[in-house]
Amino acid sequence: MKRKKKKNNVGPDRNSDLPEFIILQIMSHLSTSQIVQTSVLSKTWYRFQKNYPVLDFYLLHHHSVENFRHHVYKSLSHFSQAKILLEAVCFPLWPEELFPHLDSWIHLALDNGLRKFRVRL
Repeated sequence: MKRKKKKNNVGPDRNSDLPEFIILQIMSHLSTSQIVQTSVLSKTWYRFQKNYPVLDFYLLHHHSVENFRHHVYKSLSHFSQAKILLEAVCFPLWPEELFPHLDSWIHLALDNGLRKFRVRL
């Protein structure tokens, strides 16, 4: 017995039809976590989310300092390898286990054209 495939009643993907500058303008008003959530809208939004040049790192989103450290290096390396200039980066200044890594993170970001640097206490 063959099963009938359900039709997806979703309309056309109008989000992907938006011009690049409008998508970037929308993203500029969102938090980092909201920007990540936009990746489910379409492949276009996923591409912009992955390459959005503002990185705001929160330790709370990771299970350990080691996972956080790996995430920061991986994110900064992605932008460096893709030769995408960074607009802004924000790092937390706690816990103390992060201090030895801040210098190399800042250098990685600066080598990638960083324009704005912030720290969170």
